[in-house]
Amino acid sequence: MRLALIDEALEKGVRLEAVCERLGVAPRTIQRWRKPETAQDGRCGPRTQPANPPVSGKLSPRHERARHPQRAPRASSWKPRG
Repeated sequence: MRLALIDEALEKGVRLEAVCERLGVAPRTIQRWRKPETAQDGRCGPRTQPANPPVSGKLSPRHERARHPQRAPRASSWKPRG
């Protein structure tokens, strides 16, 4: 719907910058909206290996304890002092 209104305004001679300012978007946003859904992602991903690569399935002892905390005893099992 928005693209149709944008195209209509452009056909009437309104500048793209003016249309974008009115809508509160950048001209690049309009270009992305017009990109066909079948277009492929042009990002190439990371170019370097991370300094601390993840080790799958291994947690430090501290994180393992946090993942499986011990359960607190039930109140019914507490014995009164005295």
